[in-house]
Amino acid sequence: RTGRNPSTGAAIEIAAKKVVKFVSAKVLNDAINKGGVSGMENKTR
Repeated sequence: RTGRNPSTGAAIEIAAKKVVKFVSAKVLNDAINKGGVSGMENKTR
């Protein structure tokens, strides 16, 4: 992709890179938004 040097305004090429993406599960979203985890108290691995 193309970017700009803020000091000179010259166009530069920025190389691609890999980034980490995290998607939370519905249970985690519910726990965060509602303040508790329902249905997980008795579950074991």
